[in-house]
Amino acid sequence: MYIIIMEQKPILSCLIRLGNQNTVFMDEVMAISGAIDYCIDKNIRNSKVITDSRSTLMAIESTEEKRRIIIEIKKKLKLTKIQLQWFRAHNGTVGNETADALAKLAASKDQIDTEFGPSKAQVRYRGKVLLATKWQERWNNSEKGSWTKKFFKEVKFSRLYGDFYYNQVLTSHGVFGAHQKRLFGKEGGCPCGE
Repeated sequence: MYIIIMEQKPILSCLIRLGNQNTVFMDEVMAISGAIDYCIDKNIRNSKVITDSRSTLMAIESTEEKRRIIIEIKKKLKLTKIQLQWFRAHNGTVGNETADALAKLAASKDQIDTEFGPSKAQVRYRGKVLLATKWQERWNNSEKGSWTKKFFKEVKFSRLYGDFYYNQVLTSHGVFGAHQKRLFGKEGGCPCGE
């Protein structure tokens, strides 16, 4: 969604609805790309594209950005005199409140205009959720580790740091009389004689 303003008056607005899985960041990128395309198509020279999305501007300025749409924006900017400018949101800048209202209107459209595939972060997150779900199913259905299951009912990706004695208690393997007797045939009693 973007608005074209000339001499402090909106002359054009464009509503673009992205798919539900797309982020606000991608909405902002599409808006900037659309505004640049409009300026190029209409041969509007020395124009500014003003946005309140600092993250989008940082991505465009980044030398390590690999997203195709960002690279395309960079190429367009090199060929023109279009400038990108950031301003603080909700501070009375001409068109900002209108742009926010139109963005909400675009988000409520039934028809999706453009769909992007999931980002790398979304793919990683979904993979991690799927992995955790499968891992939990295996843990729940496993007949092994019944003692450990008493302490850890849910699987977690966070690393557990224990010490030598703590690990023996959790696994019930160690210098316990019952364990020593079962595996090594030693006396099952306490070393103190009780």
